Amino acid sequence: MGRIEWTSMQLYRNGSNYDYSYNYALRLDAKSGQMLYDCSFKAPANLNDEIWRCELESVPVTREELAPLDALIQGLPLAPPKEPAPVDDDLLVCDETIEIFDVCIANYKDRSVKKLTAPLSGEQREEMQKQFLQLYLKAKDRAPIHR
Repeated sequence: MGRIEWTSMQLYRNGSNYDYSYNYALRLDAKSGQMLYDCSFKAPANLNDEIWRCELESVPVTREELAPLDALIQGLPLAPPKEPAPVDDDLLVCDETIEIFDVCIANYKDRSVKKLTAPLSGEQREEMQKQFLQLYLKAKDRAPIHR
């Protein structure tokens, strides 16, 4: 597969412990042509901000800032997601942790979206989270102030 010109991506984890839950998302705004960054994750201990949770919403980021993440994405064996296994109605999971990683390629002319995914190793997930933290540090000062 050649170079993938992705238009959105998401790395997401949700569980019963908020400390280990996170959501990182990038999406191309069709009107402005800018890539927008949303995130919510526990602030690392070494972050000098006096915040518990790092959050951004619709903050523009540049292609240059996205280059490290793009390099990671380009190196993954992306493929369409597999159909989920049938759910066993007798099986009750009280504390299910959900992890999602997907990349989308959208065609705005015909409004089609092709979703791709890849299995991530623990190291790949950690590296991606590290790159998203770096992106947060670059973009946080551009975030609009909500009062």
